[in-house]
Amino acid sequence: KARDENSKMRMMNEDLEQENTILKRENEHEFPRELKQLKDKINDVQAKREMERAELNRLQRLLDRRSEEKEFDRVEDLQYDLDASEELRQQLEETVLQQETLIEELRLELNENRINSQLDDERVKELECVVDIMNETKENEKKINAND
Repeated sequence: KARDENSKMRMMNEDLEQENTILKRENEHEFPRELKQLKDKINDVQAKREMERAELNRLQRLLDRRSEEKEFDRVEDLQYDLDASEELRQQLEETVLQQETLIEELRLELNENRINSQLDDERVKELECVVDIMNETKENEKKINAND
């Protein structure tokens, strides 16, 4: 009976060894295939990553270019505003000069009018004096005529 048991055990052991050998062979064939598939997946992921990195770099360059264009446009706008401000400043300066000239002309005219007014006042006083003198002369003539 022990021999039967021993014999059964040996047969089971041989069966297990055969199964183990078969499994090893399958693993040797399957594992390299799985390893290759994993390597292929890794390569695909890396390639995809490189493409994404290249696209990201392209987008970053585009963004930088647009930022530069916006900055350039902003500088152009500021230059335009500065030019317009300078033109307006020059116009204001011209207007101020014109107003100062006009004020000076009006001041001269006012002074001339004052002088003329003073002359007119003096002339009026002279004429009043002449009228007074003429009136006195008439009065004196009347007195002289009345005395005669």
